[in-house]
Amino acid sequence: NKLDQLIVVREYEEKFLRDKYNCVIPEMYNEYFYDLHGMLFTIVHKRLAYNIFLENLTKKEYSEIYDYTKFGRKYYKYFAWLVYKNKGRQIYLLLKLRSIILKNISILKRN
Repeated sequence: NKLDQLIVVREYEEKFLRDKYNCVIPEMYNEYFYDLHGMLFTIVHKRLAYNIFLENLTKKEYSEIYDYTKFGRKYYKYFAWLVYKNKGRQIYLLLKLRSIILKNISILKRN
């Protein structure tokens, strides 16, 4: 699973920064949520099974890192909050809506 690989990479980065520099950068934690968003969006956009969506949503305990994130865009703040609160259905609907909007924007640009 691609998300598993991304999580391993992020955890390695986190360990490296803690061990080498005794610090962690909020942007690194943001990457966990960006990775998760990308994977979940792909699942929704490709209309894969909902159970695949839920399996990927629970790959990591995201509530552990939520407090360290610093998103500039409200969309990602909201997405991360939904993940933190474990609101699978709402996340699915948010990503479905985003997929529909992006699809319609693409159609409008072609016309």
